[in-house]
Amino acid sequence: MNSSQYISDKMDDSDFDNNKMIYDHETNENAYNECFPQTTKKFNDTKRPQNSSLTEIMEQTSITLQTMSKEFNEMNDQNEKLRDENNKLKEDYDNLYREKIK
Repeated sequence: MNSSQYISDKMDDSDFDNNKMIYDHETNENAYNECFPQTTKKFNDTKRPQNSSLTEIMEQTSITLQTMSKEFNEMNDQNEKLRDENNKLKEDYDNLYREKIK
């Protein structure tokens, strides 16, 4: 068990009630709408060229997949940064809590 788990486990109910995160559906929905529909729309708008050869279709598919891969990698990088920031905030919270109980 790491120290942050220990600190969190030792909190009494009043501390937990005062510090728990509140789920906000509207904020979550806004974050979702900012990211995914844009990506979905971008790739759903890609139309199959009329009377195209199989080679042209495969080339277009390859370009689309490369673009999607790049965007997913960027999202993963952003998620990693947010995860690191979240871990730092948890650590800061645990440090503040330790000082509070001293």
